[in-house]
Amino acid sequence: MDNAETFATNQFVVVRNLLDPYLVQFLASYFRNVEGHAEARFERDWTSLNAHSDACGDAVLYATRSALEANTGMELLPTYSFVRMYRKGDTVGRHKDGKQNQVSCTICIERDTEWPLGISDGKEDYYVDLNPGDAVIYQGFALDHWRHKYKGERQVQLIVGYVQKGGKHEEHRFYGRGEPVYTPWGVKRASVLRLTKSRLAKIRNKIIKRDRSL
Repeated sequence: MDNAETFATNQFVVVRNLLDPYLVQFLASYFRNVEGHAEARFERDWTSLNAHSDACGDAVLYATRSALEANTGMELLPTYSFVRMYRKGDTVGRHKDGKQNQVSCTICIERDTEWPLGISDGKEDYYVDLNPGDAVIYQGFALDHWRHKYKGERQVQLIVGYVQKGGKHEEHRFYGRGEPVYTPWGVKRASVLRLTKSRLAKIRNKIIKRDRSL
């Protein structure tokens, strides 16, 4: 069977080297820098440090759509991207995704030890280990998936979600964001108060620099 037939039969398929190695290296470096210098974009939930629809994550979401269509045999519309940064002791409880993840794809970006993804078709449990660039494409709202306790130091997964064009979940396309958006979620728009404080801080810094030069 080809990948599209495997996906139709099992509701998931493993794709090795979905992303080019150079792109994987770029994303690993990018997410390290984003985590270190823009932490306000990220938050920790019951699983890990994470962020919705980061700019680079969304770029991968749109760029890989044709590859996912080829591997699933479905015509797809993007919903959102989601990056997770795991640390030692993190776990992912057994769960299903929302309907906006009719087709999910989890892509390994960085890792330092084996950490298989558990996935179940309702009859049998499978465990899939991914190297950087590898991916599992699966019906996220239909299949249970999970990870046991992480024993490494750092693993980064990029999850991209889609719905079938013309399908019953099409209303979730772009995850309520209208047409494709390339700015990340989680960045709060500046309120009048924040803009005022920012402006006052700039004026203060100019005064300090002027006084020092006198």
